[in-house]
Amino acid sequence: MLPEPVTVPGERIFEFVTAADDQSYGLAVAEIQESQPHWHDRTRECYTLLRGRVEVFVDGKPTTLERFGDRIVIPPGVPHWAKSCGVEPATIAVLSEPAWNPADHHLVEPATR
Repeated sequence: MLPEPVTVPGERIFEFVTAADDQSYGLAVAEIQESQPHWHDRTRECYTLLRGRVEVFVDGKPTTLERFGDRIVIPPGVPHWAKSCGVEPATIAVLSEPAWNPADHHLVEPATR
């Protein structure tokens, strides 16, 4: 059974391990059409492609995840976002260390994208 999704513009996120679970990491599955550019002060993320194709922009540089299992690591402090390469959302697993926390999620101002 899937957890209730968190819906934000351009994506649905299913959180399986959260900061509330008192673990050193977080685990989620995200369905992404186009996420909002953002960064984290403390959180390191690893995106792993599960379905579809997705272009991930890290510090403005695009990387396309095309095959199941393709991954990219996003260090703390680096602006990033993702966009599906198709009509349907792409699905990725997101491993975050430490666990994702809304206080550590900062949107990029439009002028700095």
